[in-house]
Amino acid sequence: MTPEGGLLYANDAAQAVKGLVTGRKKDRLPSKLAKLATKVSRTAAARQPEFRSGDHIFALALTPVGGESYINIYGRDITERKRAEEALRESERRFRSILKDSPIAVAAVRSSDVSVRSGRGMGPVKRISHV
Repeated sequence: MTPEGGLLYANDAAQAVKGLVTGRKKDRLPSKLAKLATKVSRTAAARQPEFRSGDHIFALALTPVGGESYINIYGRDITERKRAEEALRESERRFRSILKDSPIAVAAVRSSDVSVRSGRGMGPVKRISHV
C-alpha cells in the first residue's frame, strides 16, 4: 500500500475477502483501514486491527517496510478463535452462576492451597494454604 492509500498489489486471498479491496479498479482499502494504513506509513509503527467481513473476522498486521515508502498488510481468518473465546466466556458465566446459586460448597484444589467457595447462604469463602 502506498502512503496515499493506493494498493500496489492484493493477492487472490485478499481479493476474496468481501469489502477488503474496494474501488472500481479494486485498488483501494475501506476508508477507515486506509486511514490507519496511512498512519502506519507515516509513523513506521505497526498496527494490528481486526477486520470484519460478513460473518468472518480477520486479524490484520499493517507492517511498515524499512527504507521503503509502502507498507505490507498481512491477514488471517480468526473467526473460529473468536467463536471459541466467546463460547469459553459463556461457559464461565454459566459456571459462575451455577456456583453462586449452589446450595453446597465447592472446593478448588491446587498444589499450594485449597479454596472453598460457598453458594447462597453458605457463609464466607475459606482459603487454606499449604495443604
